[in-house]
Amino acid sequence: MATDRLLECLCDASETYEICVIGEEPGHAYNRIMLSSVLAGEKSASEIQLKDTAWYNSKQIQLLSGDRVNTIDRQTRKVTLNSGRQLAYDTLVLATGAHASIPPIEGIHHPAVRCFRNLEDVDFLLHRAKSIDSVLIVGGGLLGLEAAHGMNLAGVAVHLVHRRAHLMNRQLDCRAGQILQAQLEARGMHFYMESNPLSIVDRSGRAELRLDSGLKLSADLIIFAAGIQPNKELAETCGITCDRAILVNDQMQTSDNRIFAIGECAEHQSRTIGLVAPAKRQAEVLAANLLGQKQAYSHREDSTHLKVSGIEMFSAGQIEQSTDTESLMLEDPEFGIYRNLILKKNQLCGAILLGDKSSSSWYEQLIGEGRDLSALKTKLIFGRDFCSAEERTTVVKEVV
Repeated sequence: MATDRLLECLCDASETYEICVIGEEPGHAYNRIMLSSVLAGEKSASEIQLKDTAWYNSKQIQLLSGDRVNTIDRQTRKVTLNSGRQLAYDTLVLATGAHASIPPIEGIHHPAVRCFRNLEDVDFLLHRAKSIDSVLIVGGGLLGLEAAHGMNLAGVAVHLVHRRAHLMNRQLDCRAGQILQAQLEARGMHFYMESNPLSIVDRSGRAELRLDSGLKLSADLIIFAAGIQPNKELAETCGITCDRAILVNDQMQTSDNRIFAIGECAEHQSRTIGLVAPAKRQAEVLAANLLGQKQAYSHREDSTHLKVSGIEMFSAGQIEQSTDTESLMLEDPEFGIYRNLILKKNQLCGAILLGDKSSSSWYEQLIGEGRDLSALKTKLIFGRDFCSAEERTTVVKEVV
C-alpha cells in the first residue's frame, strides 16, 4: 500500500521515469486492511484491489508480481530475482512490509497452524472454514479480532488467547477493552486473557495449545495474529544499516544514498509503523524528494478508526491516564456506548470512543488545536452536537 501511494505521487509529476515494481505476492496491490472483509464474505478479493493492469499500462510501469528480489548488489546497482532475472537501478525503494510474528515454541510447525496476513492466508482460511468446527486465535489486537469476526461469521466456534489484560490494548483503555470483550462474547466468542502460548501438541490431527496459565485448548485450526516483524533481511544481507527495521533518515533514505525504505519495513527515529496513514505520508515525502522537492518526514500521532464485528471504535492521542491528566468518562451499557476523554491542563490530549464515534472528527480536531476547554468541560463528553456553534468554533491559524 505504501508503494501504491508512491507510484501515484510520482506519476502525478511531469517528469518521466522508467519504473519497475517487483512484488513477491501474485497479482496486484490490494488494501490489506480489508482482508477481514474478504474473510467475512463481505467483499471479494477483486474488490479490495487498488489498481488494475490497465492503470499500470497507462502509466508505463512495469509490474513483476509473483517474483521476489533475492539479492541486492550495491556495487553494480543490480537486483537478482528469484526467477534468476537481473535488473539494474539508479534508485531503489524497499517497501517490503512485514510478516506475522510467530513465537518459536515447540510444535509451531503443526499443519493446523496458520497466520492471518495476506490474501493467500484468507483463501486458506475460507477453504478450511467449510470443514472445521473450531478455531483458536492467538492475538487480541485488531488483526486477531478481524480473524475472529470472519471465522465467527463462517459458523466456526472461536476461541481467542491474548497476553494482555484487555483487548486491543494499543488502541483502547482497560474499560473499553472489557466492554468490547463482553459484546464479542455475546456473539458467541470465547476469550482467555493474560495468557501466553507455551507449546503445540498434535491430538489426532487437531492441535492442542498449551498456555502458561496451565490451560490446554484444542482446536481444528490455530491462527497466529499477534503482531508483525519488519522484513529487513534483504537490506541487512546487502549491508544496509538495520536495527529493528531498516534505518532511514527524514528523507526516507537508508545508509546507502541510492536506496530508500518506506512502510512497515522502515525505522525512523527509533519508531516503526503499522498503520496506513503514516505509510502513505512516508511515500509522499519520498516522492517529493525524488522529484527534487526537499521534504522531511516527522512522526505524528495518528487517530485510529476501527470497526470490529460491526462495533465502531475511535482512538486518538494519549489513551491512558497519567499523574498530570484528568479523565472525562461516559458509559451507556444499554446502547454499548463508552467514551473517555483525557485532558491535560484543560487541553484535550486523547480520546477513546466505543459504539458511537459520530464526534470523532471534532475530538481529533480539538486534540490538534490544543484549545483551552475549561468552559466546555461540562459538555465536552456529550459530543459536538451538544455544544453551541460558538462553543465548537475551531481555531484557524494563518500560515504565512
